Amino acid sequence: MQSHNILIVSASIGSGHTQAAQAVQNELLHRFPQANITVVDFFADSRWLGLIKKTYLLMLHVLPDAYDFLYHQSQKSNPGSNVKNLTARVMKKRMLNLVEQYCPDMLVFTHPFPCCAAAYLRRTGRLNVPLYAIITDFAAHQSWVHDEVASYFVANTEVVAALRRMGVDRQIFNTGIPISADFSQLPPNRRCLAEPVVLIMGGGLGLGGVEESVAALAALRLPL
Repeated sequence: MQSHNILIVSASIGSGHTQAAQAVQNELLHRFPQANITVVDFFADSRWLGLIKKTYLLMLHVLPDAYDFLYHQSQKSNPGSNVKNLTARVMKKRMLNLVEQYCPDMLVFTHPFPCCAAAYLRRTGRLNVPLYAIITDFAAHQSWVHDEVASYFVANTEVVAALRRMGVDRQIFNTGIPISADFSQLPPNRRCLAEPVVLIMGGGLGLGGVEESVAALAALRLPL
């Protein structure tokens, strides 16, 4: 491991995928300080992929029902394969550029789009390094399922079971979603633990009723 060159490919759609990638990078560097481990944003430095990203985020904000429909349609076997093939063909050039730039010994993914592209390149003989997928959701989607992925790292046993139902017969590790080591530190003020603690998780895009939830909690006559 110490001499390995590992490329972790994330995507700046929200912050969860990137946070997970950075958590993995930090932990690997802590354990293997001589290794060369790099995190890259798959959507950076590409106008075409930047446009795809903007369209994707706009759909989430403006047409969430349309996104939900496409998500579930692409979860089905045949549509899922079509979506994966289209994604791979559109994004393969960016993936090839990253491989040529960083010359990795292995590729790790925290987002399915670059994973699709790399799996396609490996399937067509243009890439020969091992691929590893870290699924940063509490559900498994068809876009993650590729014969070319050597191992999966997932959030819980439900995701393990879902991948098995989708035909994944390779190693699946139930590791939980990677998080920063900062979460293992106790808060400096222990008195706050004597009161109810509320954690609001809204994602890096601010989707959902985050502000409304905070306002409702602030209006409660409770010491939070």
